[in-house]
Amino acid sequence: MKPSYQYLLFKSQVFISIISILICFNTASASMASIGLTITVIEPPNCSFVGGNTLNVDFGDVQQDLIDGSSYKKTNVNYNLQCTNLSTNLLKMKLSWTNFRVNGVDAIKTNRDNLGIAIYQDNNIVSNNSNIHFIYGAMPSIYAVPIKPSGSMLSDAGDFNAEMIMTIEYQ
Repeated sequence: MKPSYQYLLFKSQVFISIISILICFNTASASMASIGLTITVIEPPNCSFVGGNTLNVDFGDVQQDLIDGSSYKKTNVNYNLQCTNLSTNLLKMKLSWTNFRVNGVDAIKTNRDNLGIAIYQDNNIVSNNSNIHFIYGAMPSIYAVPIKPSGSMLSDAGDFNAEMIMTIEYQ
């Protein structure tokens, strides 16, 4: 004899009720504690270069016989970094570029054969993909200097271009 539909429905309800009672019983025996939380929502830090994301360095006229990779046409990379909502003033600047190794120095590859741009922080040469740690408000001085292999001559005159990526990270 098959059980009736009503019996199956009743059996299901009893099973659900027993589970509900067990859940209530376990909950009732658990100890409870209140936890006070204070949450402060702040805006994320934001840094940007004032004047846009492209910085131009103008070397003026360059005489290839004077290119030494250290002092001739050493030009300041003028940038103006503006940051807001910093939780700390500790920042990291990463400098990266398409590398052109010249006279043992990492240099930025230009569109001219045998011509690169060496990067300095103050008087220290900077290698490709280097990190410069600094405190916001005391920005590092970055300089660009034309460089070419010793004893080489440039094949043609004219404008030259190169690209370096400057990334600012929060610490």
